[in-house]
Amino acid sequence: MRACLVVAALLYGGVASAQERSEEELFGKESDEKAKEPQKPPGAPPDARDGEDQDGKRLMETFVPKDILSDKLQIGGLVYMQLGWSFTDGDSLVDHPLSSPNFVDLYLDANPTDRLRAFVRGRLKYDPTIDTAVTSPILAATGSTPKQVDVLLDEFWLKFDVGRAMFVTLGQQKVKYGATRIWNPVDVINATRRDPFAPFDSRPGVPMLKLHFPVESLGWNFYLLGLLDKVTSLDRAGAAGRVEMPWSCDTCKTDFTGEAGVVGAYRKLETGHFGKLGVDLSMAIWDIDLMSEVGLTFDDASTPTVQVSSAVSYTWKYSEKDSMTFGLEYLYNEVGFQGGDGQALAALVNRKAQSLYLGQHYVGGFLLLPRPGNADLWTFTLTGIGNLSDHSGMIRFDASVQALTYLSVQLYVAGHLGDQGELRFGPESFGPPDKLPAPLNVLFPTFIKNTQVLDVGLYLRLDI
Repeated sequence: MRACLVVAALLYGGVASAQERSEEELFGKESDEKAKEPQKPPGAPPDARDGEDQDGKRLMETFVPKDILSDKLQIGGLVYMQLGWSFTDGDSLVDHPLSSPNFVDLYLDANPTDRLRAFVRGRLKYDPTIDTAVTSPILAATGSTPKQVDVLLDEFWLKFDVGRAMFVTLGQQKVKYGATRIWNPVDVINATRRDPFAPFDSRPGVPMLKLHFPVESLGWNFYLLGLLDKVTSLDRAGAAGRVEMPWSCDTCKTDFTGEAGVVGAYRKLETGHFGKLGVDLSMAIWDIDLMSEVGLTFDDASTPTVQVSSAVSYTWKYSEKDSMTFGLEYLYNEVGFQGGDGQALAALVNRKAQSLYLGQHYVGGFLLLPRPGNADLWTFTLTGIGNLSDHSGMIRFDASVQALTYLSVQLYVAGHLGDQGELRFGPESFGPPDKLPAPLNVLFPTFIKNTQVLDVGLYLRLDI
């Protein structure tokens, strides 16, 4: 009987403690600080869970020894639900598709000492709008089969230190480098680039061994990475390294700080040797932030190709407690396509390129307005992106609000502008059908019959 009560108390207290997890730790930010209780909105009534937490604590103190009550394991996650509706220039309801990609994240975070930590997070994906009996002919041509329900391992790693001088992280973990907001040419570790419109980075982690050597006297950080994804023998293993060097101007009359980073990666693939090199730079002058990235890609078949992104942002404090941020960004992509020759579509379908990296020239801008005036629970964002290579563009407005303490609600409206192209998808986005490579010259015109006009969507996120 006593054993049953102990197990019940542990489960009860574990669920209660998981509610105290912050968003930053939930998505993989490595921090030694304990998570804080989510703040209630001003004037919010007491939460029923406050009493439940105390009851659970008293129950555990009664039946469980105090040495077991230390905060060594946290359990939690989130529920994320989406509903999107895309309007086209078609006349029938079938021309305006719905989508509802939802998922549940659950994690276990074990931290028995301040020098040892293990983290596991799994994800269940569910989209009821996918009809597995009706498959897109374009996806069928690439062998892709969409699923209503799917399960994946997002993170799985163990972290410890050696003499408090070298910090080791082994397993599937999230790593992202770069300074600019929309495009990241120096993100050389991940297989795909992050979607700038996603509320957070939902890409799964990368299997690797990471060694971190901090130099506290200089504020520098050195990283060595062994890339282990799909490594069946040692000669297939990849290697990467990075150094981060912050700096400041102590003799300048104005605030002038910045950071420089250099990253490189190498791996032997079935098609030959493959390497990447990146340099990123960020600096702040008064309320202006300047950022830039340069990425080089090497392989056996060609000379190095280059991607360059540059950005500037300005934060204007228009009242004692309120501010807004403006930003502009540009990308040059040497391996991009000019559009109209069908090669961009072939690269996209064959997964040799991804959205927002198809063209050679892009420009973007954003306006961020967090908690304006008395609307302390609201955040508004206006974002615009243009593909200068095919003259297509998109403008998107997002409004998010924190409701019921633990629930986030986000609404968006996006309009597609310019010519038919990557950002205004239509029958002639990639040129006339006779210029498309087979079998896309037959499949694409029969499947894509209408042009994008407007997208609306709703996001619901509940932290648990």
